[in-house]
Amino acid sequence: MIKFLLLASCSASTTNARLGFGLHNQEVAFENLLTFGILSNVSGFTSIIAVACSKTSFAITLLRLADGWVKWFIIGLLFLLNTTHYLSALFFWVSCNPPAKTYNVLLPGDCWPTSVTVNYSLFVGGMANSALSSCDTTTDAAQHQHAPHSATLPLLSYHGESCSASTCTTERRSAWPLP
Repeated sequence: MIKFLLLASCSASTTNARLGFGLHNQEVAFENLLTFGILSNVSGFTSIIAVACSKTSFAITLLRLADGWVKWFIIGLLFLLNTTHYLSALFFWVSCNPPAKTYNVLLPGDCWPTSVTVNYSLFVGGMANSALSSCDTTTDAAQHQHAPHSATLPLLSYHGESCSASTCTTERRSAWPLP
């Protein structure tokens, strides 16, 4: 399923690029603007769903290795990650009233301020990195309690990247709030 979602995302992005996405406005045919909007929404939506599926797959792998409080902690993180990622994906389609305005800016209607979706996306990214870091810390703690997994759990730990990414995202969000 993840491969299909990523294929759909890449196909939409590639089609956009072939139609002129990224060029100056004067160089793009006006009739392509609606297509850009639809394909950009499809690309963003499918890539976020693919990320959520990937994180779910990783969490299920960890659930097979964990037990006790660690298993419940991972289940809680799994619920939190899936909820926030699926909401983020849904925002591509429901952030305007009528929903068609999300991909057709010429329609009359109202949209959420850009800062709402950008700040929520930053929150989701930072929370996902923090959750991954917490998961690594939890599996390290579990490693000391359960000797049978001592050969497997160190392979799942990469604290440096997770901690720095979540710190940078949190710092970015607090240092430069969007209007």
